[in-house]
Amino acid sequence: MTLDDVIMRPYVENYAVQFPDVRLLSDRDINVVRNVVRIGDEQALMRTAEKIKEVTGIRSDIGNREFLLTVINDYQFITAQ
Repeated sequence: MTLDDVIMRPYVENYAVQFPDVRLLSDRDINVVRNVVRIGDEQALMRTAEKIKEVTGIRSDIGNREFLLTVINDYQFITAQ
C-alpha cells in the first residue's frame, strides 16, 4: 500500500474504524498529518503522532507512520458518512 492509496482511498462500506475519536480532528489537522507522512521524517512522524494522541485521547502502540496512516483512513471514512 502506498501513501496515494491511503490519500485517495475509495469509500469501502465495510471498513472498520480503529480510532473513532479522529472525528475530533479538523480537515486542517488531517492535511498536516498527510504532509508529515508524505515527507516521512521520523522525528516529525513521532511528534505528529504524539500530538494526535494528545488531542484525541487515543492510545495505541502501533508504529508512528502506521498510526498516522490509520488516522487518515479513519478520518476519511468517518467524514464521508
